[in-house]
Amino acid sequence: MEVVRRKSDRPPVLLVLVILAAIVAAAVGISALANSPSAKLSRALKRAEKSYTARDYAGAAEAAQEALSLDASSTAAYRILIDTYAKQENYDALCAAYQDAADRLPEGDANALRNKVLTALNTAAQAAESSGDDDTAKSLYESVLSIASPGSQLATTAQDKIDAMDQAAEAEEDPRAQYEEILKTDPDNTDALRGLADACEKEGDSEGARSALKKLIDLDTTDDESLLLEYVSLCTEDEDYDAALEELNAAYARTKSQTLYAKILSCMAAKAKNATGTEAVDLWQAVLRKSPKYVDAYMGLSDLYYDLGEYDKAVHILETGYELTKDSLLSKQLSALNKKLAAAGITVDDDDTNNPVEELAQYAAENNYADALKVMAKKEFQDKITELADTADERGRITLSSEDFPETEDADESDDESSSSTASSSSSDSSSSSSASASSSASTDEDSGDEDDTEPVTIKVVINEEDKQFYINTEDGTEVTAYWPAVTDTAGRVVIGEYGEDSYGNANYELSDGTVLTAYEYLVEYAP
Repeated sequence: MEVVRRKSDRPPVLLVLVILAAIVAAAVGISALANSPSAKLSRALKRAEKSYTARDYAGAAEAAQEALSLDASSTAAYRILIDTYAKQENYDALCAAYQDAADRLPEGDANALRNKVLTALNTAAQAAESSGDDDTAKSLYESVLSIASPGSQLATTAQDKIDAMDQAAEAEEDPRAQYEEILKTDPDNTDALRGLADACEKEGDSEGARSALKKLIDLDTTDDESLLLEYVSLCTEDEDYDAALEELNAAYARTKSQTLYAKILSCMAAKAKNATGTEAVDLWQAVLRKSPKYVDAYMGLSDLYYDLGEYDKAVHILETGYELTKDSLLSKQLSALNKKLAAAGITVDDDDTNNPVEELAQYAAENNYADALKVMAKKEFQDKITELADTADERGRITLSSEDFPETEDADESDDESSSSTASSSSSDSSSSSSASASSSASTDEDSGDEDDTEPVTIKVVINEEDKQFYINTEDGTEVTAYWPAVTDTAGRVVIGEYGEDSYGNANYELSDGTVLTAYEYLVEYAP
């Protein structure tokens, strides 16, 4: 049976066509909207923001630049680009981006970006300056100056920084000229003086450096030892020891610094080493007056005496030094010297060949206090005092005779006509007295020319065992007191005794090297 289709059952063709056309139109519209410049700009800005947040600065810069290609006046794109260049420390690109933005954006937006740029540049400049990269810092400050408003605080600060760096660069090229220019108007500028001293030293101008340092020392109120020692070092390099010692002694008088005292000795020794002959001898002896245990002084004196042909002194000074210091260097030099003299057939006179009693009697008669003390300080003489101490009478007096000591060649070869001397005896009733008295006499038979008839020389010595002293009186009544044994003071000087007195009742002191000091010199000038 044939089915008959009703007309209402068929889709209307026109309706279908209309729907299809609408769908196509919608699709085309959506596609057009998605590819519009504004849509592309939005997508590029979102990518830029996302990349910046993820610290993908290369991706952020690329996306921001794409956004600007779509909209050259996009404030958001410039902001992201400037922030990105700042993070990359690409300051040239940052400045270029800002200049481009300033030409394209409204004034308000451009000013906001300028503040951002200036903050980034100024922060980077300060960091470079702190790290010592002045070239980078100067370049960044110049960028700040080109962007900041004229007369603004930021512009003024940037200009000051640039000027300071330019001056520093000029100073590096000719620092001495810069410091000298400052000192023309401000001669007491300590920074300039310090800089001038350094510049002169670098140029090898020792005289100029010393002059600047001397001015600094004169201006210094703190007794800066490092400053003084730097000056002294330059003086000694120039072998101008007198200039060095003048400043050292002046500073030591104020501070009593042991560092300076040691430097004084070192400087005196250097001066002695650079001198010759008797001048060098005097200088080394001056060192020993300051410091009796200064080993180099004994060695230097020995060498000098040897060169001067005074071989006995060359030996005896080493013996004296070794007895005082027990330093092995002196012992070795003494041994080598004795071998050298023996090989050359040179005989050294023994310092103790003369009869000490005869010597003492002679010096007492001559009122020769210093040499009398030297005899009294001899070990053999003091040993004999110790040996005969038990024979002292109630006033502490003992009698020494030339026969108490072995006869020497010098005594055998003495003149037929011998002198006689008497040192009057005196004593103190108080056992605490620091001095004693003695008498000496020598007599000969003037009618006889036979040496065998010469009577022994005798001398009376008064001892004070409690104070470990003994003394004699010379012909003029002066008391000569020997310490028994010698005393080493706190400065290391060996004091063998004292004699006489000044108007204030103070004695003169004699050191083991023969130096005689007044009480003032001993207590003030030489005592460290």
